[in-house]
Amino acid sequence: MSGVSRLRSQAVGIRTQIALLLVAVLALGYTTVTLVSVQLGERLLLPEVKQSAEITSQSLARQVEGALELGVPLRELVGVEESFSDRLEDSPAFAAIALEARDGGRDFTISSGRSQDFETRATAPVLQDGSIVARVMVTVDERFTQRMVRDLWINLGIILLITVLIGLELYSLIFGRRMAASLDGLESRLQALSQGDLRPHPPVPEEDSAPSGTPGHYVARIDAELGHLHRRHREIRQRIREDSQLAVRLNRLAESFGLAARTNAGAERAQAIRPPLFFFMFAHEMTRPFLPAHVERLAAGLAWISPEFAVSLTLGLFMAVVAGLQIPLSLMTARWGRRTSFLAGAAVAVVGYGLGALSPGFISFSLAFALVAVGFAMVFAASQGFIIDRTEGRSRTLGMTVMVGAIMVAALCGPPLGGLLSDRLGSITALWVIAALTLLSFWLCLAGLPRDEAGQAGGEVPPRRAKTPGRWRRLLGAPVFMTLLVGSALPAKLVLSALCFYLVPVHLLSIGASEAEIGRLQMIYPVATVLLVPLFSRLASRGNRALPYVVGGQLLTGLASLIVLGGSHELAIALVLLVFGVAQAMLITPQASLVGQLVAINGDKLDEDAAYGLYRLIERSGSAIGPILAGLLLVTAGFVPTVLALGGISVLGGLAFLAVRWMSS
Repeated sequence: MSGVSRLRSQAVGIRTQIALLLVAVLALGYTTVTLVSVQLGERLLLPEVKQSAEITSQSLARQVEGALELGVPLRELVGVEESFSDRLEDSPAFAAIALEARDGGRDFTISSGRSQDFETRATAPVLQDGSIVARVMVTVDERFTQRMVRDLWINLGIILLITVLIGLELYSLIFGRRMAASLDGLESRLQALSQGDLRPHPPVPEEDSAPSGTPGHYVARIDAELGHLHRRHREIRQRIREDSQLAVRLNRLAESFGLAARTNAGAERAQAIRPPLFFFMFAHEMTRPFLPAHVERLAAGLAWISPEFAVSLTLGLFMAVVAGLQIPLSLMTARWGRRTSFLAGAAVAVVGYGLGALSPGFISFSLAFALVAVGFAMVFAASQGFIIDRTEGRSRTLGMTVMVGAIMVAALCGPPLGGLLSDRLGSITALWVIAALTLLSFWLCLAGLPRDEAGQAGGEVPPRRAKTPGRWRRLLGAPVFMTLLVGSALPAKLVLSALCFYLVPVHLLSIGASEAEIGRLQMIYPVATVLLVPLFSRLASRGNRALPYVVGGQLLTGLASLIVLGGSHELAIALVLLVFGVAQAMLITPQASLVGQLVAINGDKLDEDAAYGLYRLIERSGSAIGPILAGLLLVTAGFVPTVLALGGISVLGGLAFLAVRWMSS
């Protein structure tokens, strides 16, 4: 197998080299643009701020002169500090505004500001009867330009990261879908050979006509050798008697290496769903930073609901629609066809985003966002079904990583870009851009997703396990299983949707953070999750030790909530999101693994399909309950008690599951 391993490493090396080349080209070009942009910004920013200070000082000086012309003595001016304070609030680049005068031989100052310890100032004289009686000084906050340059670096760096990740997601389109399919096919074949799996594979596009030396050529050679091996096996099998010792040995050999087995459904067949799914999820994730602020603005004039609770209702309605449609749509997409269902879901979401951008009020926007939820549920169910239809056995796990990877990368890229876009152009424009990206997802599906295979679309729903009388009753009556769902699965999604989707953006808005800053902070959770989920998955799979990671993740969630006791500023929120991301990474995969383990322990008493269906339903229910519960607590108790309550729910659920599991063992 050393030769196979060497070939496999070469195949992986080709893909890695392509990825690195793409990253290098994108990074080089974008870094050049970034350096030019920052240098230009540094040259233009301070002069612009100085000019603004000069205009402001002259405007205020004219206002003081107007009061003096009306006969008001300089000493008796009223409302000067209030006026200066209002101007400072509108101009974060200014550190202080002061009115200095000489009256009766004594100097006095009327000032308003945070600090005057800066050298950059703009001064305008105040004239009375042609003489200078005072002057207005506007002090420029020199740290403002430094913060602006720093934010510019951060935003450009985030855009570079997003550009690289999107480029990697679209490598199959950039280099050609056939070349990408050939590389994926070659890698999957070498992976199977290195593991002693000799089953045949589905053909890649134009594999028989691939030029010599290309991945498609090597795929064709491997398939030819596998075909020859299977034919020889059949010929030998036909020549020997069934009861002979050689037949027994040959059967064992066939079982061990997959000879005479059906086609090995490789995970590369699931790769076609990734580009359209990524752009759909990427577009939706862009709404997270600015959606709470947008809903608050729409609900600001309503007497029957507070703006904060209005946000929780909109998010809760979205989650509830997605949860309620998951099971029926899983069956309906099988009947309609996965490709057709994806196209329909993307089209519905485009209409929903467009109606949301046109909605003038809270109720109409919430209904439009609920329409987006219908499209979201259709796309999710169609994508999952597409992968299930084209994979089996070990390849199904790899196929599902295609879907999970697209969703997690979208969660990493979407929030910062959505926050930046909304902060610069407004939430209405951001919604139209999101609609356009969703339309791009529709086009990618239309152009790149293969049509459903014969017997999948328009035919019968794939066969399901026969309904065993009382299977739901047995599930609901299994204490350990139900405690896992209610004590672990439900709180995990409840806290996720309540904290990351609702509480964090609403609280950051209340303390003055911009939508771009909110988007950057919302990157922390998916970064931690993307990096750590594979690690914890491997650790938990060793000896089926899922239980400690599930309970540990819930206890760590409670620990994360305690951080807000030291303050609820941006740094504390960032730390909460980081620790919570680690906690979620600990329990995501082990939690799903425990469902299968509990079913296996109970043998035929529990139905695996029904168990996972109920598990996903409870998870989605937690996502729907989270924002509404957090909204009620936020309005009545405040931010810190709400976060502590969510952490307490997670800890109590984990301890309850641990206790029930211990008592049943």
